[in-house]
Amino acid sequence: MRGDLAGTRSERMGNETTRLLRDLVRFPSIGPGSETTDALLHLANFLDRHGIVVSIEERESGAPLLLATIDSGAPGQSVLLQGHMDVVPADHGWDRDPFSADLIDGTVHGRGTCDMKAGLASFATTLTAMVGASDFSRGRVTLLVDTDEETGSDACLIPWIAKNGLEGFDVAICGEPTGLRPFLGNRGLLWAELTFEGKAAHAGYPSSGINPVPSACRFIATLKMPDPIAAPYDSSGPTL
Repeated sequence: MRGDLAGTRSERMGNETTRLLRDLVRFPSIGPGSETTDALLHLANFLDRHGIVVSIEERESGAPLLLATIDSGAPGQSVLLQGHMDVVPADHGWDRDPFSADLIDGTVHGRGTCDMKAGLASFATTLTAMVGASDFSRGRVTLLVDTDEETGSDACLIPWIAKNGLEGFDVAICGEPTGLRPFLGNRGLLWAELTFEGKAAHAGYPSSGINPVPSACRFIATLKMPDPIAAPYDSSGPTL
């Protein structure tokens, strides 16, 4: 009987997560803006209806941030759940409205489904399930949702961390899709402008010159080669 009840609860929670996910995908939250803010407010209302204290920090940049916390009232670990509401633009090539959130054979289709509104929906329904749960007896859990991850996080997440720090959290979990494969490390970002110099020569004596194109080709080929990172960090391989 207990197994049946657990299964029923799990199924109900899964259905609620899917409904919330589809609701969020229907907001075309491309970068910071009114649609992204509306999606954030929808998530805030969902959490509020379940008795979770939610706050939205407005920012001069126009990229608001959501914070929601549940606290057991007893000492224990502090866990941060982090994700972003903004998505990249939906370019040509879609065979359906990218923000329709169609549910086909158990799969939700739409821009931002994996990156990363499914993670946000899962976090949110997990928090609602923990409210009042007898096995949530220690520590606290905070959900942080930013709105400018796809544009560099400079207007929202990074300023928040710079102001508040992360020292108050023992564990941080980001809801980006990973295939459930643990990974120790983080990809960086480098913008570079490179110049490959050559040497001009007369067409009758090409061997006396230097063609910079082969040098550039060798450099590009080298960038694609594996460059393992020293332990204990994992290497994701080339990301070009």
